[in-house]
Amino acid sequence: MESPSLPDWTTAPVPSDAWRVPSRHGRSNRVIAFGLVITLALAGIAGVAALAFGGSGDGYPDEWDPAVLDLVEYVERERGLAFNHPVTVRFLDESAFRDEISFSEDDIDPAARATAVGDAAVLRALGIADGDIDLIEVFGELNAGLTLAYYDSGRDEIVVRGTDLTAPARVSVVHELVHALQDQHFDLDRFQALDSDESDAARALVEGDATMVEDAYYATLSPTDQRAVDAAHSFDSTDVPEAVPEILTYFASSPYVFGASLVAALDAHGGRERVDDAFGDPPVSEEHLIDPLRYVLDDEPVRRVDVRLREGEEVRDRDSLGAFSLFMILAERIDAHDALAAVDGWGGGEYAAYDDATGTGCIAAVVAGDDQSEEDELLRALQEWADAGVPGAASASQGPRGISIRACDPGTDVELVTGRSSEAFALLAVRSDFFRWYVDGGEDIEVAWCVASRIIDLSTLEQLNDPDG
Repeated sequence: MESPSLPDWTTAPVPSDAWRVPSRHGRSNRVIAFGLVITLALAGIAGVAALAFGGSGDGYPDEWDPAVLDLVEYVERERGLAFNHPVTVRFLDESAFRDEISFSEDDIDPAARATAVGDAAVLRALGIADGDIDLIEVFGELNAGLTLAYYDSGRDEIVVRGTDLTAPARVSVVHELVHALQDQHFDLDRFQALDSDESDAARALVEGDATMVEDAYYATLSPTDQRAVDAAHSFDSTDVPEAVPEILTYFASSPYVFGASLVAALDAHGGRERVDDAFGDPPVSEEHLIDPLRYVLDDEPVRRVDVRLREGEEVRDRDSLGAFSLFMILAERIDAHDALAAVDGWGGGEYAAYDDATGTGCIAAVVAGDDQSEEDELLRALQEWADAGVPGAASASQGPRGISIRACDPGTDVELVTGRSSEAFALLAVRSDFFRWYVDGGEDIEVAWCVASRIIDLSTLEQLNDPDG
């Protein structure tokens, strides 16, 4: 078979100021940190939504804007589905676009503010953020800074940042047209009822599908246009606003970075029909983001575990604790390869956020392994993680229902973030790139995953980024 070109490492995430990611087109109504969901839209912030879900979609135009008709036809042809009806495409200048996606303090009710304060405490408890974090400001900065376009299912429209149909804008419109097409055929709104682990996995399917079509369209552009798209759709860590903990950008980008490999595996295993079927029976776990074969080859269901708090502890928030989130938490303090080896045995997880008797934000979680030996390895990694943090602030122990994790906020004056999760995210992204590279070249998906995983197991990130190979 003819070998495809090597992955483009300029768009693969790498640490620190060299870190670059593929384009982010969709909006997010959540800043996700391992399953902690900052549900700002639901808690009182008006007008922000993931892909702008919700509402009735009967206000669509009679015909497509002629300026985007060729893109509509391309998306239908490449995706193998036809639109049921046109959608509006609006192009806004920078000021109008920011007004569209921004919110003010007047939009935030006290419940949303209290939720954000409590969730910031839990991020510090886990060691993945430090200092006095204003998560509402963080959410606003992420939304305003990273969004290039979005699809609003409630209004049947695509909103694009910029008034000219440049090459970057055309690529953004292609991506959002796929979301409109998905919505018309598969009803994306229904994914909003899922818990965070399920929702993150489903979003990877949604974004991966759109990214596959986007990448195919990108390949048709001239080298000059491709360079323009690369410049517009990439950023490094210096572009991330200072208010935003860097690790949150990794959580926000994970559906794009890993979703395309998931969809590539589905396509290789059964063609576009298999991808379509996945929208009816979507992936249910973050594990399916970082190991797509677990989903494509019908892995065993995720084990459900329950967190039980002690007397006097009242749950403030409860949700699933997924494999990718746990990996990122572990890798902030322990070796990334060790963290990955441990999380590969993840079998299920749940967390409960609460305030202790002193009013300190805390988290209790239970994590299970696929079997006892996998759980033992997870326990060793979690105990190493707890020991590497602030003394006495976190613990991990074996319990009757799995590994019990406890952690409380050590305060805003303690330096907690090591930055090691940057390398960890890069390792996962490079593995995903290698896997997709082999699959796109016609390799069997199991062989492709085995080889990609082995490369990562035997390589440091420095070696993977060595320009001399």
